[in-house]
Amino acid sequence: MRLACVKVGSAGGPGYATARDSGLIPLQHFAKNLRRYARGILASARFHMHTNLLDG
Repeated sequence: MRLACVKVGSAGGPGYATARDSGLIPLQHFAKNLRRYARGILASARFHMHTNLLDG
């Protein structure tokens, strides 16, 4: 699997700006929350480290 390179910085990328400028409050909240967790989400997709073999 190959992931696209995504730069996560203070601006949050073009999707964040689009959501911010949309005027839709729920979309703005979603984009703000997604921006907080973007590094972890991308790391989880890139490095398949999990504990499912240890569980159960």
